[in-house]
Parts: sequence; structure tokens; C-alpha cells
Amino acid sequence: MVINSYSRFLQTIQDRSIVIFGAGKIFNSCKYILEEKPLRDKILAVVDNDTRKHGTEINVQGKCFSVISFEELTDVCTGRAFLILVTTACFDEIQRQISGCEKLRDIEVLDARDVLQKRESYLASYSNIFPGMRTETGENGENMSISVLTHNRVELTVKLLESIQQFMPQFKGEVLIGDNGSDEKERTALEDTLKHMRFDYRLLKFDRHYPITAGKNKLHRECRKKWILQLDNDVYFTGNPIQKINEDISALGCRLWGLPYYDAWTGKVANYGSNLEIRLDENGEKYLVCRLDLPFCEKEAQWPPILCTYSSGAATLMEKDFFMEMGMYDENLFMHQDVEFLYRANLRGYKIGNIGMNCLVHDHKQIDSESGRRYEAIRFDEERLKKSRQYLKEKYGLGSRL
Repeated sequence: MVINSYSRFLQTIQDRSIVIFGAGKIFNSCKYILEEKPLRDKILAVVDNDTRKHGTEINVQGKCFSVISFEELTDVCTGRAFLILVTTACFDEIQRQISGCEKLRDIEVLDARDVLQKRESYLASYSNIFPGMRTETGENGENMSISVLTHNRVELTVKLLESIQQFMPQFKGEVLIGDNGSDEKERTALEDTLKHMRFDYRLLKFDRHYPITAGKNKLHRECRKKWILQLDNDVYFTGNPIQKINEDISALGCRLWGLPYYDAWTGKVANYGSNLEIRLDENGEKYLVCRLDLPFCEKEAQWPPILCTYSSGAATLMEKDFFMEMGMYDENLFMHQDVEFLYRANLRGYKIGNIGMNCLVHDHKQIDSESGRRYEAIRFDEERLKKSRQYLKEKYGLGSRL
């Protein structure tokens, strides 16, 4: 069997131990991965066909294993739930050897070159230089603020809150909601919902309605955790990303990330491998655009993280200190503050990562209320958009077709 995703491999071994087959070069090359939790505590035995290695000891982060023969394996592992991880180039030969043993033929056999060395291929030069970042947001999100700016349309925010409770039942961080001048009826409905939530939350009631850029700055300043997961209120969870977030931060060490989501408007996954581009218009003038995603072809629920140059503000993860050091969002812009912020981050040389997991839905609900239509008319007012485009041109010498 081939599992070519390290994250899927971790899921596969949740309730099982691991028998390592092979104590040579491949084993040594990926030993530092095997020494990490949760793998270290899963190792049950080390087997090798080379008789010269039998009886020698191998130390895996304080755990000593005596290398045993294939014949000894069935005695050692009787009554134990385990799989075999082949750490040698002779995978096909060893797989035939195992399948030919009546007591082991039903045991799952995995190739370390697919599940461990493939891990190295995407870590590249970042393979193991971020040891302090392995649980950056906390095992249950203790170091994370989920930040949501909301204005009326309370049913969308309620759906997001309920999804946190359903898919992240052990969430230990904070949910910070900034009510951006909602009608009293809408705000009361939100407060009634929050009373039934089991996670820690704070509802900040702004004194008036602020433009999105200023509203997000105002909200993020109040976050009390190291990491901010900024979500639009029409986004909701379909899974728990915390473990994958921690793995990917550990892998690439970025301070700013995008999270992919299923976009209900376009019917495809977006915010994956997104990038900013500078193009030339018909007059030869430069202008800035954003491409929201790469062609999405991942079939698994999780995949390796990647580097990119843009993340949609609908789902962005960032260190609060980084956000503040960058000067927050530019409040001279009425919209597309995420484009300017990410462009600024790129100009300063910061890496921007993409979490390798799709567990969000961006549900663009059609506006169906008079107050909502008034709000959208202000938000997308052409004069305000024109001012924002002109401001970007004056700031960077770039036009914009945002």
C-alpha cells in the first residue's frame, strides 16, 4: 500500500504501533523524523534481514531497540495492532516476504520513501530548523484568537460559531467578535447564540460602523493570543485544522498564512497557492492584480504546505506581533486591504505560506434585506473604490484593477 501524505500517515497510525523494517541508510536518513512525537512512542520493534545487525542496539531519542530477525518478529508482536514501515530500498522484496508469512500477510506495509522522505521533499531547506514552532497555536488552539468582524446578517456568524463548536469541541483559544454597528435586533440574536457556546469568547460592540479596514484593525488590536485566525463571517468550518496548522508552521516557519476554502460562489477550492502579479495595461502602465488560487487538483483532505505571495482576507492566519510590526491594514483603503498588506509583506521579504488542508467553506450569501443592500451600496461605492485605486497608484506607482 502507498500513502504519499505524511499527514495521512499520521492518521493511519493513530491506534497502532510501528515496526521498522530496515536499519540501514534510509533508516538513518529519516531517523530525526522518527524521533519526533507521535512517531517515537509508536515504535514497537526494529527488524533487519542482515544477520550482522541482529542484537545490535538502536537508540531513538532515549528508547533503545535491539535489532531482531524477521523470524523473531511474530513472537514480539503477537496480540499487538501494528503496521510495518519499510526503511530500505528493497521494499518490493520485503513486502513479498511479509505477505508470504501466514501470521503477517494481513499487516499493512508502508514504504518510508513515500511517507517520510516525501515529507522531506516539501520541507526542502526548512526541514528541521523550526523546532520551537511545533505547537505554535497550541494543541487545542490555546495560542489562537479566531477574529470575526460582523455587521448584521447574524445567521452567517451563528453558522460559523456553531461550526467551531461542532468541529473544534476542544478549542481552548478565544473567539473574538467585533460587532460593527449591527441593528439592535441582530446583535441581540448574536448575544443569545453566544450564551450557548462552550468556548471562550468576547463580543466587542463598536461605537459606530467602521470601514472594513479600520474595523479589522480595531478588532485585531484586542486579540489576546499570539496567533490571529482572521475569518469573514460568511466562512464556516467543516473540519479541525489545528494539528495541520501546527505541522505546517513547523515545516515552513512562516508568520503569515492563507487557509484554503471551498468557494460556494465559484464551486471550487480557492485561496490555495494564491499570488499577486504585476501586469501591463494597453498603455504599457503597470497595475497590480491578485490570482486567488492555483488550479486545484488535490484529492486528499490534507497535503503539504506551499509558499505563495497572496492570501485572501477571508481566511488568513498571522502572528499578532507580525501584524502590528507591519503597521496593520492601511486605513486609507476602503477595500482590498489584504492585497495591499500582502504586497507590503512581500516587498519586505517575508515568506507567505499556505496551509495544506481544506476545512472551510466560504458561503457568499445573497443580500436579502434592505439594511444589507444599503450596506453593500456603501461598501462597493464606485467613488470609494476609485479613491482606493488612486491611493495605491500614488503609494506604489502601480495602477489597480481590483
